[in-house]
Amino acid sequence: MLLDNEPNPSMLCIKYILVIFNFLFVVTGICLILVGWSINYIYFEYSEFLEAHFFSPGVLMIIIGILVFLVASFGCWGAFRESTCMIMMFSVMLAMIFVLELAAGVSAYVLQADIHQLLQRTITETLQDSPTQNSSARMMDVLQSELQCCGVNSYKDWYGVYPETDGNITLPESCCVEYGNSDTNCTQVYTNGCLPELETFIRESIVLLAGTASTIALIQLIGVSFSCSLAKMIRMQKTERDRQRWEMREQLINSYTQGKGEKGPVVYMTITDIKPKT
Repeated sequence: MLLDNEPNPSMLCIKYILVIFNFLFVVTGICLILVGWSINYIYFEYSEFLEAHFFSPGVLMIIIGILVFLVASFGCWGAFRESTCMIMMFSVMLAMIFVLELAAGVSAYVLQADIHQLLQRTITETLQDSPTQNSSARMMDVLQSELQCCGVNSYKDWYGVYPETDGNITLPESCCVEYGNSDTNCTQVYTNGCLPELETFIRESIVLLAGTASTIALIQLIGVSFSCSLAKMIRMQKTERDRQRWEMREQLINSYTQGKGEKGPVVYMTITDIKPKT
């Protein structure tokens, strides 16, 4: 009886699909790292207007990206070796990462609740401190020049912050459309406020974080399903191989026992002419 060492076609299919998914996991892990790092880098430019917990989802995304990269490598190795233990460990680790990604997405979504009040307070405080604190003035210049805005809700928020000139509102140079060009007089200023601009930017980045985490979590959930199916098929095939080995062993033992128990033909001999020894 020959042992069935040929792999199951269904198992081969799931095995290679799992390898492809692991390759996708490596790519998504790199994407998570890049998205988390990019958003936190941008947040750092506006750190004066944000609280520390706004950086948490981005940091969590970077950590998850590194974990996904490592776990995907582990999953590929387990799939090639057809190790049930490694594949099950891979499934458990993916499930844990799935929970972390949901947590990152939920935490990013929760941050939207008080974003308006927070930015309203921090931008107003920074604007009011600009005449006396150089750091606040620099932050307002960065905010207004990059987002092309002026003041909190409009340029009129600068009224009374700087001394007036001939009854006109004195504005910082960063409110000027031609800001940075020393050879041009400021003839036009930004009329839109920085609060709606920065709020829109932060909300869009939060949606990007939550959407990325949710999409990758869904892909990993499918990967968990495939890895569990592969582990089940490998276990079934190993069980079948063990059964075939046991049957072969029993057949060999029975054949040997039957052969040993059979008696050969009896031979009778007649002895004549026996002479005594002298």
